[in-house]
Amino acid sequence: SRPTGGRTFAGGGGGGGRSASVASVVVDTEVDESRLDGLRQRWARNYYVPWLLHPYTKVCVVVSFTVLFLVCLWLACTQMVLGLDERDAVPDGSYLIDYFTSLETFLAVGPPAYMVVMPANFSAVPTQDLACSVLAGCSNNSLVAVLNALHTDPALTYVATKTNSWIDDFLTWASPDGGLNRCCRVRKNDTAAFCSPDEDDDNEICQPCLSQDFTDNSRVPAPQFARLLQQFSKSQSSASHCPVSGAAAYQLSINVRETDGGVVAASSFRIQHTVLKEQDDFITAYRRSLQTAELLERNSGGALTVFPYSSYYVYFEQYLDIVETTFISVGASVLAIFLFHLLFMGDARSSALVAVTVLMVTVDVAGVMTQWEVFLNGLSLANLIMATGIACEFTSHCASEFIRSNGRTSNERAAESLIYMGSSVFSGITVTKLLGISVIAFAESQIFVVYYFRVLLLLVIFGATHGLVFLPVVQTLIVPDRAEASSGEASTATTADATVGAESVLLEDLEQVEVKVTTRDSVI
Repeated sequence: SRPTGGRTFAGGGGGGGRSASVASVVVDTEVDESRLDGLRQRWARNYYVPWLLHPYTKVCVVVSFTVLFLVCLWLACTQMVLGLDERDAVPDGSYLIDYFTSLETFLAVGPPAYMVVMPANFSAVPTQDLACSVLAGCSNNSLVAVLNALHTDPALTYVATKTNSWIDDFLTWASPDGGLNRCCRVRKNDTAAFCSPDEDDDNEICQPCLSQDFTDNSRVPAPQFARLLQQFSKSQSSASHCPVSGAAAYQLSINVRETDGGVVAASSFRIQHTVLKEQDDFITAYRRSLQTAELLERNSGGALTVFPYSSYYVYFEQYLDIVETTFISVGASVLAIFLFHLLFMGDARSSALVAVTVLMVTVDVAGVMTQWEVFLNGLSLANLIMATGIACEFTSHCASEFIRSNGRTSNERAAESLIYMGSSVFSGITVTKLLGISVIAFAESQIFVVYYFRVLLLLVIFGATHGLVFLPVVQTLIVPDRAEASSGEASTATTADATVGAESVLLEDLEQVEVKVTTRDSVI
């Protein structure tokens, strides 16, 4: 059993419509001295608790913590920067820091990107029309036409140049007319053998791959499409006779086999991004590429399957949904905290207060992160989720002590929890964590300083202040006094007094009976 005799707390009642004393809350000197085992508890009893549970202090605490939460919520939702600075991932003094800084300062070209088209039957004229742009019959909304139009608004599309179109260059290369009739030629005595552009200037042993009735408006016949496309991807260009051969530009952009019957297993159309320096530039450029791929698929009516690729996309894939993942993860963690406390504490109101306090701690940490150059990425997201669990250490113990307290009013229960448990939370959790994380501040790599020391320091500060200041005050305002318990105790006391009175009357009657018996014996 928990000793309560002689331990009284004077002051205002709980919150809501209950009246509160204007005088400071003080602790009676008859507090159970056996439990005051240190200076921190005596300081909490004599100074901290009376100050914190003063009605004016309560108002200031609720207002200030609410304003802080709203400001940090606004910062977290509007000012959070996504990404990870490469310079944070290398040790201090590394040459890579100067390298990344020079790239950011002097690099004047953006990374290449590719629109990759999955298997499609390009030997069919309708499929060619969905991709080409230079020949009659090509769609105005074809793949190449759309990609070429993107560079006209680079600030929006993050595309700096027109695309390199293998389908247009291939159809031009295969054409026997148009001034490039030296590109695609075969030997007259062996049509399976191709001639180079600089070979046989007089066309005595070579002839065009296609008949002379092929014009720029015509297309490569389907039976010859795969064979000629393979040769196109291997042929070398000639500055004087054939500048559009595909070995240099498209050898790695086309995957076709003659046995596939004109189906190109995969092909890519190259574009060039604008100069990307900030993390947000890389993320936005990737988003624009995804939107472009969706547009190309819609324009083709589903005939083409397109996806974007660039060497840096793999590092920024996480940022497409990291904000939604953050909300879901933190929300699930807070819900789990509420259910856990409800199961083990059995008090829905206190469990909800703990969950709300943990949420406020997490939001405050995220808000200050925006002002301390801590970006949101997979690392900081993991730390935020971890912060919800660690924040429980600053709140659960005092909340549990509040529930177990035998005090009649919420002020008495809050005072007990702060004196007997809050002091332990301060010295056993807050101080020890500060000492533990302080060594991270001297790490050589900024990734430890930025994403561990700063986040954990914010967590300890906000966790301690919310657990030892905000939560006890809110409990006194929301958790009602034990009026029923007080009435029960008063009723018990009245019953006990009545019982004592009855026993006294009975004793008096017994004494009178004894006197009468004694008198009678004397007479006899």
